[in-house]
Amino acid sequence: MIDDLERSIVRLACEDLVRTRRIIQEFINSGDENTGVEIGRWGASELALHMILTLELTGASFQDIVREIPLPAPEMTWGRSIARHFVLMTYRIPEGRDCPPAARPLTILPTTELDRRLTTAWERLARLATRLAGESRRACWIHHPALGPMSFREWVRFLLIHSLHHRRIARRDGLVSS
Repeated sequence: MIDDLERSIVRLACEDLVRTRRIIQEFINSGDENTGVEIGRWGASELALHMILTLELTGASFQDIVREIPLPAPEMTWGRSIARHFVLMTYRIPEGRDCPPAARPLTILPTTELDRRLTTAWERLARLATRLAGESRRACWIHHPALGPMSFREWVRFLLIHSLHHRRIARRDGLVSS
């Protein structure tokens, strides 16, 4: 039976997912269907795909956990604990972090394909939210390379922060409108 606290956690997770989807949709709607302005920089389409890949990887990872017996989260190091609290509480990710290879956009996709993939990834995470958002960090977690083990709720918050991070940079660089 789901209690009031779990219901509010699920509601907050769903609200964060809706905000994340809207931000990624801004990138898709920007009309940029070509590569970044200069070599080594991503355009709006690449940024949209990067964020969609992050959603897809998160959904797939938590989907796999649902099928298995959850393992207890490993102990946190002080550095990762501080980093996680900084990111989740300030809504800031320091610029210049390396992107994991699995989340790097390797191709340019048409807007229709970006829309389709965003919808599919978002729907999967929304379904998982009703099952996992209230689970404790000890019961159901995925390891983040810089922030350590995080619960589904923490990952959903991170996905929002990640999209806000890219929107802030893209607005500064003129890739999406303010």
